Amino acid sequence: MAFTTDFSEELTEELAKVKNLIESTKPDKTSDETLKKLRNSFKKISETSFFPKFESNGGGCFVATAAYSSSNHPDLDTFRQFRDRTLLTNPLGRLVVSVYYQIGPQIAQYVNRSLSVKKIVRFLLEKLASFMRSRQIQ
Repeated sequence: MAFTTDFSEELTEELAKVKNLIESTKPDKTSDETLKKLRNSFKKISETSFFPKFESNGGGCFVATAAYSSSNHPDLDTFRQFRDRTLLTNPLGRLVVSVYYQIGPQIAQYVNRSLSVKKIVRFLLEKLASFMRSRQIQ
């Protein structure tokens, strides 16, 4: 999965426009046109996403891959579908995925080091995947 940061350039441009408009406005008189431009700039800023945009390539299930000792287990498809169809469709979900991609590899290493931890994590993931499928949460 790759993510882009195009928003920072767009945000910088919009903030510069707002700054220029504010500096050019006389303190005692504000025109309707200036207010309209300010509103449009603030609207663009508020619509800018501060979370990375992900392009799914089907990977990234670090902990589940470690627990199942395979990247082809059907439960991983359940988790990937949930990520792609639910988490990546909203800003909070993208943030969760972003954080997971930062810490997931380290957790997976920990799971790989201990057979008992691997069994516990696999048991929990099997239950979670079964629950998700039974509730059609994918």
